Amino acid sequence: MPFYPDTATFYVVMTDLFGRVIAAPGVLKPLTDGKVLLRMTVTEPDAVLIVDGRTIPPRFITGASGGAVQPDIGLRIPADVLHNVWLNRMRLRDAFMAGKMHLDTSPLRALGLLSSLTGMFRFTEQIYPQVLREHGMLK
Repeated sequence: MPFYPDTATFYVVMTDLFGRVIAAPGVLKPLTDGKVLLRMTVTEPDAVLIVDGRTIPPRFITGASGGAVQPDIGLRIPADVLHNVWLNRMRLRDAFMAGKMHLDTSPLRALGLLSSLTGMFRFTEQIYPQVLREHGMLK
């Protein structure tokens, strides 16, 4: 059974999570400095998450309307894999190597921009469990 029961629940948690990411001083500086737009197309449940470092301040966008934006880095990943990565049960690199995550953009471009995402993903791993607790989804 998937961790997230539906798209609406997933979006509520992600909006809270990325609201905190955007509010944290300096976490998205590499994305804004590089004007990087990250799009995560999530499955099970289906969702689109965009972190837009092309704008000042950076924006977080959900939903299909954001899916039309051309990303610098595009990831396609099941929600449960993302959940496990952010709970430190799985590394993003391992998910990619196991074929559980796919790139929608050039792997060479993504590799070049990877350092822009490292700080954001590390910060997300730190705060994700607390966000889940506050939403009654983790003890």
